[in-house]
Amino acid sequence: MWNNIIDIIFLPMLFFIGAKTSWDDFRCGKIKNKWIILGIVYGAAALICLLVLDFTVEEIYITPLYFLKVFVNSLAALLAGYLLWRYGLWAAGDAKLFFVFSLLLPLEYYWKSYFPHFPSFVLLINIFVLVFIIIFFKASFFALKFVFQFLKNKPKININKIIIIFKKNADEFLKIFLIFTAIFIIMLNLTRIAADIINPGLLNESFLLLFLFLLYRFIFSIVKKSNFLFGLTLLLLTLYLAVGLFFYSEETISQLSEIFGKTAKYMAIILFLIIILDYYIKKTALISVKAEELAPGMSLAINDKKFNKKNIGTIFGGGLAKNQVEFVKEWARKNKITEIKIYQRFPFAFWMFLGLLITILLKGGIVYFVFNLISTLR
Repeated sequence: MWNNIIDIIFLPMLFFIGAKTSWDDFRCGKIKNKWIILGIVYGAAALICLLVLDFTVEEIYITPLYFLKVFVNSLAALLAGYLLWRYGLWAAGDAKLFFVFSLLLPLEYYWKSYFPHFPSFVLLINIFVLVFIIIFFKASFFALKFVFQFLKNKPKININKIIIIFKKNADEFLKIFLIFTAIFIIMLNLTRIAADIINPGLLNESFLLLFLFLLYRFIFSIVKKSNFLFGLTLLLLTLYLAVGLFFYSEETISQLSEIFGKTAKYMAIILFLIIILDYYIKKTALISVKAEELAPGMSLAINDKKFNKKNIGTIFGGGLAKNQVEFVKEWARKNKITEIKIYQRFPFAFWMFLGLLITILLKGGIVYFVFNLISTLR
């Protein structure tokens, strides 16, 4: 019994909160704060209880470093959750739930792909990988149906239109290509430097593809707004190339040739995925509501040139705030718009709970598991 004391204390409450918040998110589209508060209070009390048992029961010994690691990991999870909410990747309730999961999940369940100082980063990756896989397969099936229907009608493909679209975005594509190249170089050198610190499964190509896919829109939006990131990237690449050619000319040329090839391949894959997902979202995840029925928490999907997104302010994860709803309604009235497109709500809590269960089952990350499986099959 004493050998599993941490599991006995933490796992039942973790499963209860995960199941209850998943059900609430499906049923009413909301994660109730009372379950978040329960998780935080229980987690803090459980850690104090564990500390007391460590001092009073001879059969139990838990290194003080364990408690420090739990504290640092929970703090990092809180910060990561806040940043993801701040940049609109999930709602405030999802961010708080991730913090509770990180607080209650024993650190032993990360050991196969342990990430120093922030073990719950593995849980975060598992959640987003799982969501991506589900959406990708649904989107691919939907896209295949469209392609078959498209080919059935024997359409004429307008090559000139495709060339015009490519030329229009050529500058942005070139900038992103160079930024991705810089990321590849950083990851390559990070792999060499941090091989003994970071699990190699977290630095493999599958993880890098996911990382670049998640960052693509963010990088694209920055590139369109400012040339600073591109200028900094160009400077770093120039310095890297100059130093490399001066000291290790043959190795640098060989390395750059390999990196350029991988960058082109990954950009093609990412663009293909984005096209499929955008089409799927446009056809299945968008619904129309009457402008006057717009409410706080709804996620806006306006793509109208008349609509100035700067005036509305930052839209955080979780949808529109009350003052933003009033702004959009006023804009709709002025422009005589009766209906507005919004995104259907995604029950993220369920997928977070499923990601948690997979983390417990694998005792690590999905990416690391797949990486090891492929290595074993070879």
